[in-house]
Amino acid sequence: MAKNSYPIGNLSAVDLPDHPRTAGSDIALAGTQLYSRTLAGALTMTFFCYAFVNMGMVSGILPVVGVPLPLVSYGGTSTLSIAIILALLMGIANQKDKRR
Repeated sequence: MAKNSYPIGNLSAVDLPDHPRTAGSDIALAGTQLYSRTLAGALTMTFFCYAFVNMGMVSGILPVVGVPLPLVSYGGTSTLSIAIILALLMGIANQKDKRR
């Protein structure tokens, strides 16, 4: 993606994984229970680690381990795990406080 459209492609490839990370952080901070906040934070960190490792491999600072870029690269099991992470984050965002 970034190779064919140099400056815009590079910015979008770096910016694309940042939106779910920001939304996940907002969900974690707005959680109604400690477990929800902790789970949302851990899921967001997992998503961020996928993106960080991939970008580190592409830029040459990290060794190549085969982690695809979330929401961009095709990766089979990785795509499924990212979909589950996003589904859990959406579920936490829709959770209501049942103690009231």
